[in-house]
Amino acid sequence: MATTEAEEEPKTHPGGQSAVAQGFENVSKLLVGTVSDLGGVASLGFQIVRWAIRPPYRVASFFSQLDFVGVGSTFLVCLTGTFTGMVFAHQSARAFELFNAESMVGPTVALTVTREL
Repeated sequence: MATTEAEEEPKTHPGGQSAVAQGFENVSKLLVGTVSDLGGVASLGFQIVRWAIRPPYRVASFFSQLDFVGVGSTFLVCLTGTFTGMVFAHQSARAFELFNAESMVGPTVALTVTREL
């Protein structure tokens, strides 16, 4: 006996659920995961603020650490910038050869490395 379209059962996925139920389940999992992640970030932010304003205040140590992280890492930043610039210049020089614009390699690399670092 032939069945009509109205009598056919809804299409199911491997889990035995209909496409609509599967879609709602996926959306709900995404929503729960997002809310959980946002809650974790908010909790971390609260703990950071709580520990940052807690005594004792070590101002000299704070500025010493700023100097170590900022000025103390100048050599590492320059070294990273140098090698990044050399690789980028090497790769972009080949592309600029196609357009006969080799003179633009230097300014392009300087601008790009400055923006990235």
